Amino acid sequence: MLTWTIDDVWAIHKRHNITPNPLYAQGMNRVGCMPCIMCRKSELREISRRFPEHIERIEAWESLVSEVSKRGQATFFAACDDPTVRERGEISHQTHGVRNHVEWSKTDRGGRQYNLVTAIDFGTACDQWGVCEA
Repeated sequence: MLTWTIDDVWAIHKRHNITPNPLYAQGMNRVGCMPCIMCRKSELREISRRFPEHIERIEAWESLVSEVSKRGQATFFAACDDPTVRERGEISHQTHGVRNHVEWSKTDRGGRQYNLVTAIDFGTACDQWGVCEA
């Protein structure tokens, strides 16, 4: 079993002059899929800001699959996983789609209040790994 820490991974990159995937420098945490269905709120917000075409593509897929679905609805994220409802501790069995998740990613306070600081585009992004884009 491999027991490297994140610091070990970045040290190997540095030792062998390997440039990390540029998505890390743009605020992404999971770079194997775009977006990952397990992405952080901040990462989904960053993806929607930097790569709106990915959100539009997912929205188109949701629409297409909804047209042929028995229930007439489909969503990229789990159907009963409406983040605004989950943060308030309620239960929802409705499908809300990727747009609802993107809007939620821009909020604080249980998905009810937009965060104006994160809405400002400062032109840089730093993530938890300490890899920052200029």
